[in-house]
Amino acid sequence: MQKIKLSILLLLLNFHILSAAEDAYDLPKVVAVQDRAYSVRKEITPHLGVLPLDAFNKSLLAGVSFTYSWNPAWSWEVINASAAMNQVTDLRNQLVNNFKVEPKGVLDYPTGMYTSQILYSPMYGKYLMFNDKVVHNELSLGLTGGVITYKVEGAVPVVGPGIVSRYYINEDSSIKVDARLLYQVDSNQSSSYALYFTIGYSIHLDSSKGKP
Repeated sequence: MQKIKLSILLLLLNFHILSAAEDAYDLPKVVAVQDRAYSVRKEITPHLGVLPLDAFNKSLLAGVSFTYSWNPAWSWEVINASAAMNQVTDLRNQLVNNFKVEPKGVLDYPTGMYTSQILYSPMYGKYLMFNDKVVHNELSLGLTGGVITYKVEGAVPVVGPGIVSRYYINEDSSIKVDARLLYQVDSNQSSSYALYFTIGYSIHLDSSKGKP
């Protein structure tokens, strides 16, 4: 019986020694961090979009922006100018036709939008699309200031955060998806907020592969 106990004890001791030795010689994991494939200094972005929050009017946007980048992390959308085309909803038609409500206050609608934005880009990566094409992607966080012009009320100051996702086509162009939630300062509109959503095609005026 004593021999059996001694044999078990020796086996357990050997197992503990082997486990400790394996842990002592574990090699560190190697993680490869690559430089970004594309960098953009200057770009012009024609875009189409919508201001969808108003229950009485849905405004379709068409415009253009110019952006300058100091480095891969920080950039400035110097100007973003958009014209707005109004689409009247059924709710507005019912109010006007049934109650003869004049287009003031809640029935006012945007005619244009002019903003500037500071952008911080903390994330850049790539992934495989449909097991066929490598897509390079950049995610940016923004802070916007500017005005939305209304038919009746005129210019209304706006400020708010945004997020931009860029998908590189090649060194010379990319697709940008832009969403912003803008607070309308001292506005008589039905909502204090305007949701801005656009998709744009960026033309890179000064770009390079890798870090600029």
